[in-house]
Amino acid sequence: MDWKQIIGGIIIGAIIGIAGGFFVLGQRTAKLETQIEHLKSQIDRQKETSGSGVEMVTLPQTQSTGFRSPDKRYEAVKVGVGAEIHYQVKEIETDRIVLTTHAEYSTPNDVKAGTFSPDSKKFAAAYHYGHAGSYTWIGIWDIKTGSLQRTERKPGWTTDIYSIFNKESM
Repeated sequence: MDWKQIIGGIIIGAIIGIAGGFFVLGQRTAKLETQIEHLKSQIDRQKETSGSGVEMVTLPQTQSTGFRSPDKRYEAVKVGVGAEIHYQVKEIETDRIVLTTHAEYSTPNDVKAGTFSPDSKKFAAAYHYGHAGSYTWIGIWDIKTGSLQRTERKPGWTTDIYSIFNKESM
């Protein structure tokens, strides 16, 4: 092997290394763009807000019957159309919408399950994702403020989310 072949091999290796670097950079950029879009969607949801800073939007109702909280003060009903179906929780006595759930990302997704906490102070909703392996994203909202309190991911797709409240102190 002469020095021309060695130099050629070094150059080819450097080109492959640089191309690999650009590939990894492209993947990271795509991930950041997804995160930015998610943040933008959260900001958009906050633009029209009530006094509590939580967006109150009435979505078209699907053909779904609701269910009531354990204290019978609230009702959760699936609302929306197509792949944009979420739960709306309303106070039964006043018919006031206290919260509308949303998915983890702004891409179309329909809610798979919902449940009230045993003390009727929180509401949890589950959405399924498959882009990073199958997982269930669960959001837990405070009914009094309508705000998203915390989230949790469970591996695989599940609709059994009632146990999420067993982990919290009521």
